[in-house]
Formats: sequence, structure tokens, C-alpha cells
Amino acid sequence: MKISMLKILLIDDDLSNLKIFKEFLLEEGHQIDSFSSPVEALNHFEKDKYDIVFSDLKMPEMDGTQVFQKVIAIDPNITFLLITAFASIQTAVELIKNGAYDYITKPIDLSYIQELLMNISNFREYKFSHFISINNNEKIIGTHKKIIHIKKIIKQIAPSNATVLITGESGTGKELIAREIHSKSQRQGEFIAINCGAIPKNLIESTLFGHEAGAFTGAEQKQIGKIEAANNGTLFLDEIGELPIDIQVKLLRTLSQKEYERVGGDETITHSCRILAATNRDLKEMVEEDTFRQDLLYRLNVIELETPPIRERLDDLPALFSFFQSQIITNTIWKFKGIDQSVIEKLERYPWPGNIRELRNCIESMIVMNKDGLLAENDMPTYLQAYFKEIDGVDQPTLTMMEMELKAIMFTLKTVGNNRRRAADILGISERTIYRKLGETQNE
Repeated sequence: MKISMLKILLIDDDLSNLKIFKEFLLEEGHQIDSFSSPVEALNHFEKDKYDIVFSDLKMPEMDGTQVFQKVIAIDPNITFLLITAFASIQTAVELIKNGAYDYITKPIDLSYIQELLMNISNFREYKFSHFISINNNEKIIGTHKKIIHIKKIIKQIAPSNATVLITGESGTGKELIAREIHSKSQRQGEFIAINCGAIPKNLIESTLFGHEAGAFTGAEQKQIGKIEAANNGTLFLDEIGELPIDIQVKLLRTLSQKEYERVGGDETITHSCRILAATNRDLKEMVEEDTFRQDLLYRLNVIELETPPIRERLDDLPALFSFFQSQIITNTIWKFKGIDQSVIEKLERYPWPGNIRELRNCIESMIVMNKDGLLAENDMPTYLQAYFKEIDGVDQPTLTMMEMELKAIMFTLKTVGNNRRRAADILGISERTIYRKLGETQNE
């Protein structure tokens, strides 16, 4: 069966492997861009649209995990595969958990790649025709008092032009709240989201404000920025705390005067987009440390919405589980028949440091691994099984949920040789969050 042409980005510092793989894919009728430098590849990825990214794991400039994080921040729907000579169960768990499609090992079996691309083509067709359409209509799930409060405030503020700062831990649904504010507003323009922490510092200004032709090396033609693209719509600035100070100054003027200039230009451009921002950091603390401007914080924090972590709303777990499993299995042959009570009890005991994002990935992993429709403990992700095997082996009747969360972080660090970056990837949180959680414990 012939599959349709796919646009593929290859990243591998092994030039001979890159050449062989590229030539094979070209012969199969696909459109290929290949780079030995991940930095160059990411710069290209921002300017173009791809179906699939294949990235080597071990590269001197940037490893494959970092490439994945940056790629998925730019295009959450990308199909990402890791190429590695160091395959392990842990690597597979991380990939599945964080949203990558799969991994392949070196030397690459080209006959297997044909079958793999067929599966990916079918997967993407399903994903875009069913999952994305559901995702666009996604609602905020839960009946916890903080969730009810958020829903109430959204209804009140959506019709206004007020700037909103959404705070909360990683994975608590801050972008979902921003999308809900936009969907309930009267704005006719697009909702555009960017992750300020995922864009290289030398590109963030032109990404936001656009640039004129010749503004810098490589700027061959004029390009509008995200603010202009979101005109009459909503611009969502995730991880706002990662913005460099000089860009904070320019954003402040944009918020207060509704005008700006493109990089390399002198024409003043007015805009009418609404700006929503989100952070998992303490911006007031950053102001005291002189890493975030106080006047910008005042401008952003007209209305603040705080998203609660899962550990504070465990009563919502059944509703969240039901929502995600029905979303994941839509129009598939897999039929949900039930879930073992012991699994529910464990899910309610786990502290979920990665919050909603980690929960959804966990449910998807369980469904992928299950065969008969009855979800049992052995369907749980490997890292969760290992966590409960260790924690249930010790009598700990007095542990609080916060202490359980810390134990989950400490255990994950132990399983990955104290590699904080890998632990952060598995848990769906940032390295900074791990440092902060451990620091809080040491200060007590």
C-alpha cells in the first residue's frame, strides 16, 4: 500500500548515517530536510511545517531530549522519533510519557522504516481527524471549588480586554484556561500560543514583534511577529518569566501603548490583540531578584487565575480519568471494559508532580499497553509500578501528600542516576521545579 508523501526533518551529527537515511526516504517519495546541527535544524523548524522529526539522541550541541522539548513546544502535534544506539526501557518510557511517537535503534533497519512510516501515516490521519477536533472543544474538567471558581471568573472576564496572568505548577492546564478565555470572548482573530522558554534568546524578539528584511543575518524577507498575527485575537505567552529583561521592556510598551516596531524597522505598528500570560514561577520573587520587571508584572497581573495541582483536587481524578480515556479511544478498536480498584487507589495516592499532563500521558500509556480493555496494575507505566513497589515496601502511615510528592521526585532521580534533566522529562516538570522542591525541603 502506497502512503502519501510526508515532509520529514532529519537531525543527526553522523553524516554517513544522515546521508543513507535521507537517500532512502527520498527514494520512498518523501520530502526531506536534513541537518547535522540541531541548532540549525530548530531554526529551520520554526520557519517551516513538518509531519515527522527524526532526531539522534547523542549529539554534541544538544541531545535528542532537548530537541524534543523545543520541537514539541513549537508544534505540539508533531510526530517525533528518537534515533539511538543507547536504547533502554527507561528511554521508551520517557518517550511514551512525554508524547513522542517512538524510537528506533542504530544501525537503522530501512525495511522496518517502511512499515513504521505506514503506521505513522495511519496514526496521524486518526490523530488529526479525531483527537484534534475533540481537543479543540475540550472543557475544563472538575468540580473542585478552585475549578468552579476558575470557570466562574472565565465567564466574567472573557468579554473584556483585561490582561490575565495564569499561575500554577507545570502541567496544571494553564494553556487550556487561556484557550477557554479566548473561546468565550467575542474576538474574531486567532488564538496564538508561544512558549517563551522554548525560543532561543536571539530569536524571541523577532518571534514576538517580527522583523524587516535585512534586520539581521538570515532575515532575507520581512516577517510579521506573533503579536501582529494575533491581531483582533489572543496571544498567550507561556512561561513569561523566561523573557529576557530587554524584551520585557519592549513588551511593557506594547501592553501600555498598544504599539511597537518590528526588529530593524522604524514604522510604528498598532495592535489590538489581547495578551494572556502564564508562569509556574514566583514573579514577585523574581522582581526582588531583579530578573523580572515590577512594572511589567503590574501590567500583566490585572487579573490573576491560580490553577490548582492535582494533589489538591484528588476528587476530580475519576472525572479526569473518564474524560481522557474516552478522548484517547475515540474511533479505535480498543474498548474500555473497566479498571481494577487497586489501580484507582494507587492513582489517588500518587502525588502527580507533573499534574494533568502526567496524568493524561499515564492514561494513554496504560491504554497503549493494554490488550483486553480491563486496566490492571501491570498496565501502569513502568516508573509508577517501580514507585509503588518501593513506597509500599515501607510503613509510612504519616506521610503528607507534599511528602509523597517529594518522595516521587527523589525516587525518579534515583532511577535515572540523579540526572535532574531526565527526571524532569519523566515527571513532566521543569528542572527548576525539581531544584525548588528539593530546596524547600532543605530549608525546613
